[in-house]
Amino acid sequence: MKERLIELYEGETPRGVRFRYALLIFDITTILFLVGSSFTHHGLAVEIADAVIGLAIVADFTARLWISRNRLGELLHPAGVADLVVIASLLAPLAGEGWPSCVSRACCGCFGPIGYFRACDRISRSFVGMNRPSSPSPILQFSSL
Repeated sequence: MKERLIELYEGETPRGVRFRYALLIFDITTILFLVGSSFTHHGLAVEIADAVIGLAIVADFTARLWISRNRLGELLHPAGVADLVVIASLLAPLAGEGWPSCVSRACCGCFGPIGYFRACDRISRSFVGMNRPSSPSPILQFSSL
């Protein structure tokens, strides 16, 4: 199973590239949902969507940590920190401790630029093995740390 995850997250196969583009689409959709739903009533449907998105991000984050050659580096990478903050803010209401979803929305909203960075990171990881420009943009240089 670990080999399959490595192929999906890091491989140059068409399947791996498609998988990473699907993750990128998920990231963009998630950012749009969080921004869009921050202007609406936070009913049960939004809380369920938050939980589903949070669990999907937990699965992605766990898989990336499992296959990582440098788990601490992955954890401390800005995309890893963004994942942890978003996971905590999306799943905190499930704890039932009166954590209002508006706090989750505010927390995710504050980290919107990091969500954008996460999407850029996905783009840079999607082009493994493909021809890259000789001097990538500063965002892509930073994301490859």
